Amino acid sequence: MAVGTPTLVNPSVLNEHVYIDFDISWENSWRNSLNWDAAWIFVKYKDSSGLWQHAYLGKDASVHYVSNDNGNEAEVAPGINKVSGIDRSLGVFLYRKNEDSGSINWQNVRLRWNYGENNVVYYDTLEIRVFAIEMVFIPQGAFYLGDGSSFSYFHKGNDASQPFLVNDTVINLNVTSEGLWASGAWDNPSGILNTQYPVGYSAFYSMKYGITQGQYVAFLNTLTRLQQQERTATDIAPSITQVSDVFVMSATPAPHYRNGIRCDAQIPADLPLTFYNDLNNNGIMNEVDDGMHIACNFLSWGDGVAYTAWAGLRPMTETEYEKICRGPLAPVAGEFAWGSTSISNATVINNSGTETETTNSQANASYNNASGVQGPLRVGIFATSSSSRVAAGASYYGVMDMSGGLWERVVSLGSSAGRNFTALHGQGMLNTQGHANISGWPGENAIGSGFRGGHWRGTIHNMRISARDNASFETSLRNELFGFRAVRTAKN
Repeated sequence: MAVGTPTLVNPSVLNEHVYIDFDISWENSWRNSLNWDAAWIFVKYKDSSGLWQHAYLGKDASVHYVSNDNGNEAEVAPGINKVSGIDRSLGVFLYRKNEDSGSINWQNVRLRWNYGENNVVYYDTLEIRVFAIEMVFIPQGAFYLGDGSSFSYFHKGNDASQPFLVNDTVINLNVTSEGLWASGAWDNPSGILNTQYPVGYSAFYSMKYGITQGQYVAFLNTLTRLQQQERTATDIAPSITQVSDVFVMSATPAPHYRNGIRCDAQIPADLPLTFYNDLNNNGIMNEVDDGMHIACNFLSWGDGVAYTAWAGLRPMTETEYEKICRGPLAPVAGEFAWGSTSISNATVINNSGTETETTNSQANASYNNASGVQGPLRVGIFATSSSSRVAAGASYYGVMDMSGGLWERVVSLGSSAGRNFTALHGQGMLNTQGHANISGWPGENAIGSGFRGGHWRGTIHNMRISARDNASFETSLRNELFGFRAVRTAKN
C-alpha cells in the first residue's frame, strides 16, 4: 500500500477545519458478496511543540471526498472512539463501494481534519503524516471453535469430539451441552463470559498482514526519545550518543533473523532518533532491498499493543483468530488457516528484502526452520492475483499468513486476566513511558495474552487453526518468532 505526500488545502479558520489531500494505491483489492478489503487511514501532526500527535478527522462520512479510479467508487467509514468522554474520529476506513477486484489507485483523497478538536492553531507551523494499514472486513455471523482433533482445542462443553458453535455474543463457560469448554491452556472458568470480550460473532476488521518492519519504523519515528527507548531492545537512553548494537530490535551489531530495523552508530543526545530499514547492512536509507515489507519480529506484547494503540486499533482475541481463519465453515480436522491439511514449506528466498521477494512456487507457509529462510518473509508472499486460497495460504476471508511465519499474539480466553479484556480501541497516543496503557488490555507484563498459529521455526503442530497449546503462554519478552496483528471492531 502506497500513500502519496499529503498537503493541507481549503482551510476554514471560522469552522476550525482543513482538508488533507493525498493519493493512495494498493494491489489485489476486492469487494464481493462476502466481504472486502480496506485501508485504515489515520493522520499524525507535529506543531511547534515538536511532538507528534493524533489528528481527529470528521465524524461524518459526507465531509470526506474520494475521486473515482476508472469507475472504482470509494466508500468512507469513520472510526469513532470515546476520547475523554467525547466522540472523536481516530481515522477512516476507505474501501470499494461496488463489487470488483484488482488494483486501487485513488487520487486526490481529501479527508477533513477538525483541527480545532486538537486545540491546534492552524497558522502554527504544522507537519503532517498520513498512515494507511491494509485491513479485511470480517462480517457478523456464526462460526465454529475447535476441530475435535487438535491439541488443547475448544469444544462443546460435554463432548470433546464436537466443535462449539458461536451463534451469539453471549457465551456460557461450562461443561453442559450448551457450554464452551477447552483443554490445555484453560483454567476451568465458569459462568457467562464477560460480554465486552469480543468472541468474533460481531463484525470487525483485521489487519490483512502482520505489522511489517516498515510500519514499525514509521511508528518509532513519531515517538519521543524516552518512548523509543521503551519500544526497542538496544539501550538508546537520552544520554547515549554512540551505539554499537545498531539493529535495535534484536540489540545486535548486524541484522538478526531477518530483522533490519536500525539506527545510526552516532546519535544525538536527548533528541528522538531516526530509524530506518537496512536488511543489507550498508547504512544507506531507502533502498529497494531494505526489508521494509518483511513481517516484523522481535516484538514484545508491549511493543505490539503500543503500535496498536498508536494506530487506533485493538488486540485480537483467540476466538477472533479462529473466526478469521475458518469463517462460517464446518471445521476440518487438523486444518490450517487456508482450510485444508495441504501444506508446502518455503525453503528459499529470492529477491531478498525487496517488495517482490518470493520463495519456491509451491510454498504456502513457512515452518520447521526451513533451509535458507531463517526468519520471517515478506508479508503476503504466497499470494498472487490468481492464486487459490490454499496456494496463497489465505484465511477464509482473505487475511494472510495466519499459520506459520510469526506467532499471532492474542488475548487469551484461557486465563481470567484475558477474559477481562474490554475491547476498547487505542486512542492514537501512548503515555510518557511509551506504553499503551488502555484499561482492560493485557499490560506490559503480557498477563492475559497468549499465542496462536505457530511460527517459522516450529513444526506444523501449532500451526493448526484449533491448536491452542500456547493460548495462555504469557511472556513480556521479545523474540525472533514474535510478531503482532491488530483488529478494530466495525462500528465503534
